[in-house]
Amino acid sequence: MGTNLMRAVIVVSAICWAVGVAQAAATWLGQPYSVTVPTHISSVGQVVTSNSNLVLQHDAACDLIVTALVSGNEVLTSGGQTLSTAYMLTGADVSNPDGGWVPAATFVTRTYHVVGTGPNSTINIAVQATPPADRAQDAGAYSASIQITATW
Repeated sequence: MGTNLMRAVIVVSAICWAVGVAQAAATWLGQPYSVTVPTHISSVGQVVTSNSNLVLQHDAACDLIVTALVSGNEVLTSGGQTLSTAYMLTGADVSNPDGGWVPAATFVTRTYHVVGTGPNSTINIAVQATPPADRAQDAGAYSASIQITATW
């Protein structure tokens, strides 16, 4: 098995929206967010991870709903090649944070609850990328896109 230097400019874009009803309000500060993996994948089966803090400004408890705008966009892809992708969402104000890596297809069906009234809550999103164990992927910029909506 050979190795292939994969440019791990893996970018996960989190497009964040805030939707409110009645008096509650929320906004994502500094969005859109991205997570860039600074480590190049240089061997077969090498796992790389990275994370980013998202800042949610809110005045009431809310739910965070994770979705993919287009089915499959949650998986890190470059051309026709994909990496096994998993996510983890945590934060001090998240009452049901992930305790480990969640496969991409499951992650985009999750809802998280943010407690408290802010004013700001830091939500951490992490991404894990794993190439196939039996071969090297082509070098490239692998990207994925998810949406996180704050709602009541």
